[in-house]
Amino acid sequence: MSDACCGSDACDTHAAGTQTSGKRRADVLRVATSGLLILAGAAVSSAGQHGVGLTAYLGAIALSVPTPAQRAWRSLRAHALDINVLMIVAVAGAAALGDWFEAASVVWLFGIAQWLESRSLERARSASRELVTLAPAQALVRRHGIE
Repeated sequence: MSDACCGSDACDTHAAGTQTSGKRRADVLRVATSGLLILAGAAVSSAGQHGVGLTAYLGAIALSVPTPAQRAWRSLRAHALDINVLMIVAVAGAAALGDWFEAASVVWLFGIAQWLESRSLERARSASRELVTLAPAQALVRRHGIE
């Protein structure tokens, strides 16, 4: 949990509680749409339609970059460098070099990683809650054979 926002109420990744199912669906839809745009951009670019490919790559970037950009901004305001800042630098660098496929792919793969991390955290929290419910309300302590 290297995000500088951890521990604050504003952190949407590590906040107590789980994501709503609507947010999860929106995240999956955004990642899937971004991936499809990258594939479409690659297909049309290889067919010579570079302008259409660039539009698809820009769409994929626009879908994938807001969350890491917000987190990077929070990190920079806290005078910390984290993976989100590095991701934004990587996307900006690839874009500056004109490698739009790379820029879109990097931020899309990062989005998948963030989604997987969020999902694993939700599952771990759920498992922890289930374990806590198994604990007895009272315990009998036995020391030296005396209860």
